[in-house]
Amino acid sequence: MTDAAQQYNRRVVNERIENTLAALMFVGWAVMRCTVCQPEDRWTVPQLVPAALHLVIGLLFLLRRSSLLRADALTLACCLPSFVAGGLAMKLAPVSSQWPGYAQAVFAIGGLGAAIGLISLGKSFAVFPALRTVVTRGPFRLIRHPIYFSELVMILCCCLAMTSQWKWPILVFALATIVLRIIWEERVLRSSPQYLKFCNDVGWRLIPGLW
Repeated sequence: MTDAAQQYNRRVVNERIENTLAALMFVGWAVMRCTVCQPEDRWTVPQLVPAALHLVIGLLFLLRRSSLLRADALTLACCLPSFVAGGLAMKLAPVSSQWPGYAQAVFAIGGLGAAIGLISLGKSFAVFPALRTVVTRGPFRLIRHPIYFSELVMILCCCLAMTSQWKWPILVFALATIVLRIIWEERVLRSSPQYLKFCNDVGWRLIPGLW
C-alpha cells in the first residue's frame, strides 16, 4: 500500500471516529433539551423542535460520506460567529411556555424547513464547510442555502418572543454572520465544477429575489 493510500485510510478512520463522537454529542443534547427543563416546558415547540433537529444531525453524522476537501482554519473562524448568534438567540429567549403562539408556530415551520434541508443533504451533510457530493434536490432547487434560511426564521422567532431591547441587534448579528458564513463556505465549495454548475442553475443564495 502506498503512503498516499495509507494517509487516506487514516483520514477516513479518524473522520469516522469524529463523526461517531459528534453523533453522540448531538443525541445527548437532544435528550437534555427534553429532560433538563421545567415540566411545563418539556413538550413545547421551542424544546421539541431543536431536540428533533439534534437527533437528525446525530443520525446524519453516522451516515455521511468522507469529505473530499475540508475548510482551512481561517474559513472555520469566519463561520463560528453564526453558531454564537443562534445559541445566543436561544439562550436569551424566554422559557418555552411564555412564547406567543404565533412565534411557536413559525418556529415549528422553520424547524421543519431545516429538517427537510438536512435530510435532503443526506450523506453530504456537514456542520463546517467541507466538499462532498453536491446536492440539488429538495429545497436546494430553490435556494443554495435553505438550511441557513430556516435557521434565520427560527432565530427571528426567538427574537420575537423576547422582551429584551437586545432582540433586534441579535437578529442583525445573526443575519450578518450567516451571510459571512455563506460567503466563506462557498469559497470551499466552488472548487468543485459540479458546485459551479449548481450556482449557475440556482442563482439565489439565501433569499429569492434579494441575494
